[in-house]
Amino acid sequence: VQRGVPLKSRGMTAAAANPSPVSLPLVDGMDPEDAFAELMYACQFALVDMARDAISRGACCTQPLPACGTTPLIAAARSGSEACVTLLLRSGAAAELHGPRGTLAIVGACAAGSVACVRALMQTRHDHVPLAVTGGLSPLAVACALGHDDCARELLARGIPVQPAAPG
Repeated sequence: VQRGVPLKSRGMTAAAANPSPVSLPLVDGMDPEDAFAELMYACQFALVDMARDAISRGACCTQPLPACGTTPLIAAARSGSEACVTLLLRSGAAAELHGPRGTLAIVGACAAGSVACVRALMQTRHDHVPLAVTGGLSPLAVACALGHDDCARELLARGIPVQPAAPG
């Protein structure tokens, strides 16, 4: 990956790079010269050097993607990239920001089965951060449902309640 070169000149699109059903509509319809579009792309595909470059060019770590409300941190957690998650947290991203349907980055990390991402996100967790998403699915429930036992053990070791409080 070439740093500092806009996505358009690299010939990259989110759809071409990852046909996965969990891909996000990141750069389609966005200005490929936009540092934020590059940051979202980098986070989705765990490209930490590209993410670092986009941040250095002024990409906002807390801005949600207008099309779907996903933040760079949620995209990085879903990709399972502890390096991108840590970079974003150190750059001011907030673990408590909600994405689409009330999801949090920690839920994405559990869905990806990334214990390293769960650890990084839990280190920044504050007591006021809710741990349930719409429909009552907690990070623990997601980890267990998807068979990510290591993530579940990590959450329990860090004091995540088995039954989260109802949102609201």
